[in-house]
Amino acid sequence: MIFSRKRSQFLLFFVDFLILILSLYLSLCIRKNHFPSFSLFISHAIHFLLIWFVFLISMYTLNLYSIDKSFVSRHFIFSLFICACIALLIGTGYFYIIDLQSMQPKTILILAITFSYVFIIVWRNIYDCISRKANKQLKYIFIGYNETFFDIVNASLMDNYVNFMPIALYTTNTKSLPNQVKDSIVILENPIDLQDFIRKENI
Repeated sequence: MIFSRKRSQFLLFFVDFLILILSLYLSLCIRKNHFPSFSLFISHAIHFLLIWFVFLISMYTLNLYSIDKSFVSRHFIFSLFICACIALLIGTGYFYIIDLQSMQPKTILILAITFSYVFIIVWRNIYDCISRKANKQLKYIFIGYNETFFDIVNASLMDNYVNFMPIALYTTNTKSLPNQVKDSIVILENPIDLQDFIRKENI
């Protein structure tokens, strides 16, 4: 990992929070057609604190700060969309209750939530790519073969943050192996080959 688990999660949270702030600022720029003053930004940010809190808590509740799974997945995108919808609903209800028509908050709310959704996806993809390159791939050997072989391989390569890399299969019953397995991974048939391979690959 780039940092320890706790520091990595804090980094994700901190950048997410900065993205929420940036998204509000960009929304004000678009809505007002000019760069907002500091006082104008603060007057809006005060009312967006609740919305930001709901957004981040929703992300935490849906386990979007777990670093054990890849962020490049449909599950992450869909879960983040749910968080955005929750924040949008809470924000709409909040602005309806306090009735800040002079601030035109609902338009800014939609823009801010949309920007936040897109930017967080981009940020998490960047983080995922950097993490995978920084992590040393952990090599492992399958002992024995069964029908779950490809499911385990795909999960190791695609879903796991730790980035495992299957490199060989040890089995004494090679005759029953499908050709697809033989073509996709190194097959080791006896203990001597296994020992030599482990020594060679430094597993």
